[in-house]
Amino acid sequence: MKKIVLIAILLVGQSVLANSNPQMRTCRMNLGQFWTLNIEMPKMDKIGFCRYGMEMIDSISFMNYAFNNSVSNSLDAFLDTEDMAHDSCSDAGADLITGKDSYNSDTELCVFSDYSFIKKSTLIKGWNHPHNIDLTSALIDM
Repeated sequence: MKKIVLIAILLVGQSVLANSNPQMRTCRMNLGQFWTLNIEMPKMDKIGFCRYGMEMIDSISFMNYAFNNSVSNSLDAFLDTEDMAHDSCSDAGADLITGKDSYNSDTELCVFSDYSFIKKSTLIKGWNHPHNIDLTSALIDM
């Protein structure tokens, strides 16, 4: 009986912690998955992302857009792809870096001067690509 109570307390505690993180909550409220990547450049950090399928944008940009209608450089570059294409991170004014997830898989990211991020493939595929439909739908619904 004590084990069951302990397990229940741990599960409730984990749920409360996950729901108290505004980045996680914003991603989930908009039908995305919260994902993190470790980066080494421009500095060592752990960056949160809202992920839709395999495509993603940093969760702070997503959250600031949802609640403050504030547009980061990464989101601005993605929104621009509705009318124009970007062929690379540098074409959008960003640097190309690599992030690693908890499975040690590499992900190419574009990092902008305001420290906002977008997955390179998300940016290159652009607004109208079928792989980005869930992300674009979430942005439209905000």
